[in-house]
This record gives sequence, C-alpha cells and structure tokens, in this order.
Amino acid sequence: MFSFVVPHGCSVKLNCDAAFKDSNVTFGIVVRDSTGCLRYVLGNRCHAISPIHAEIIAVHSACYLAYNCGWLNAIVEFDSQVAISLSFLESLPPWSLAALVDDIRLWAK
Repeated sequence: MFSFVVPHGCSVKLNCDAAFKDSNVTFGIVVRDSTGCLRYVLGNRCHAISPIHAEIIAVHSACYLAYNCGWLNAIVEFDSQVAISLSFLESLPPWSLAALVDDIRLWAK
C-alpha cells in the first residue's frame, strides 16, 4: 500500500494490513515518524471468522499499539473500505465485530 499522507511534527503513521485464508490471519503494522524513519514493526498471526474480521483485527492492533505507546497524534492507514466504514461511522457493526470496533472508536477519540 502506498500513501501520500505524511505524519507531521511529532506524530506517527501506522500502516496496517491483513491476509486471511482458512480462518488464519497474518497481519502487519509498520510505524514511521514524520521524517520517514522506521519506529516500529509488528507482525502477528491469529484466527478470524472472515476477511473483514481479519482487517478489523489489524486495525484494532494498530490502534492498541498507538494508544499503549502514547502516540496521541497517530495516523492509522489501511486499505479496507468496509473496515473504515465500520470503524468510523455511527452505524452498528455486526455483533461478531462489535467489541473490536467499539475499542477502535474509543481510541480514535
């Protein structure tokens, strides 16, 4: 995924993505600062029930990382339009994703 969004000042950008196959998820998160320097890289595996669940897990993990590292001016970037809509619109998410989406919405504030 390529982006023109550059973090400014003391903010960071977290790029995340997930791959889903046979209920297995592999996701990655790359964190860069405003100068483009690599700050953190994370890769992990887990289980999910669907591809959108996999994307939400990746976004949740990126938001959790930003929150726990104290990166209050973080930009989280991902390529799933459905995950973006679920994470930031006020509509009710599917019950299987509700807890993860609620966390993402809370951390985004």
